[in-house]
Amino acid sequence: QCNTLFAVMPVSSQKADVGVFLDAENLSYFLKNDGASKLVEIAMEFGNPMLMRAYANWSNPSLNTFQRKLLESGFQLVHAIHPRPGKNAADIAMVIDAIDIKHRMDNIRCFVFATGDSDFSPLFRYLRESGRQVVGVGPESLLSQFVQNLTDRYFYIDNCPSHPNSTAQGTNRVQTKKTSTRIALKNRLKKGATNARKRGFQRLPRMQSSAPQQKRKKGKQPVKSRQQPKATIQEKFLMGRKLLQRVLRDLPKQQCDVSALKEAMLKLDSSFRQKSAGHARFSRFLRASGLVEFKSSTQVIAAV
Repeated sequence: QCNTLFAVMPVSSQKADVGVFLDAENLSYFLKNDGASKLVEIAMEFGNPMLMRAYANWSNPSLNTFQRKLLESGFQLVHAIHPRPGKNAADIAMVIDAIDIKHRMDNIRCFVFATGDSDFSPLFRYLRESGRQVVGVGPESLLSQFVQNLTDRYFYIDNCPSHPNSTAQGTNRVQTKKTSTRIALKNRLKKGATNARKRGFQRLPRMQSSAPQQKRKKGKQPVKSRQQPKATIQEKFLMGRKLLQRVLRDLPKQQCDVSALKEAMLKLDSSFRQKSAGHARFSRFLRASGLVEFKSSTQVIAAV
């Protein structure tokens, strides 16, 4: 008789390979807070981080401190330089590499993008339609609220490595998150108002309507408006001042062009308008903030 042996092969439990793409120049403040290791932890939740690349103009002196930590974490540094000063060329380089890797490396089933730019929405949509998993990592802003609807999961860098409301579906945030966000924003505005008064900022007078007020008729109650109250000029000024502080944290201690400074602020939050903050010109907004000193009509330096 012939005895037949059946070998039972173990089922592979290996996770899919992951590709990580980091816009280091756009998230430098995230890298200051050990962002490289946090990003690796996020990638390991979805599989094996087989490919990790960090894009930036690495000749920029302000990015020198991040290079060693990124290399130790396993990132490949990709030099992306734009011929025009103040422009970030990392985004287009990331798009080209992601599409190339999607076609050449079928084992990469999950793409992790760490960026605060909304220009990646067509890429996210293309990768998901191709059967790839897309994970976003970035700051919480109006841009992230739009981008996260195009990802399978989204992480806010303020709460990395695991955002409490970043569920497997990734698009819906629970009510407790909305409440905590309002409380955090309210506390930030109070703190910003206190700091502004210490610097000599005076409270703006309340805007009064030029239309004559109508007398209330007896027996009739005024109809309450269902519209949400809009942010006042002072609140928008403080929000813009907070945005300016974030940009100045990432700038080297040297002179900076005013137009490049405004472009960096719009990069973080495209809804910023100095007119909404009570100033017709961006230069007047900078002078009122008390955060910069003018060396010339077009050059400023962060105030000490």
